Amino acid sequence: MPKNRKRSAPSVRLGPVFKAVVACLCIGLAGVGYVWQKNQLLALGKQMKKKEERLEQLRLDNRTRLQILTDLRSPVSLEKKIKELRLGLTTPHPNQIVTLEDAGVSDAAKSREVYMVKRNDEE
Repeated sequence: MPKNRKRSAPSVRLGPVFKAVVACLCIGLAGVGYVWQKNQLLALGKQMKKKEERLEQLRLDNRTRLQILTDLRSPVSLEKKIKELRLGLTTPHPNQIVTLEDAGVSDAAKSREVYMVKRNDEE
């Protein structure tokens, strides 16, 4: 060791400086990551709010259109439209009405198979 320390050049240790720089970088990166994440959450929240508003608007439109469809299908509305267009349609007589029975799924499949067999035989 030198006898006079004041005259000797101070030696800078790089270990503590490097550790301090790395610690500052880690803290800075963590802060930037936190702010970025908060901004992403805010943006996603806004997108979600817009989508929910759009969904509510579509539901309202569906209810409105369903009401219009119900009104158009009503017998009163149909009769009014028939009179406006002068179609000359009237209520059918009871002997003109044919009632069809609902066949089960298996019966429908069987009848379709029979129909296809008959069609193939006809050709």
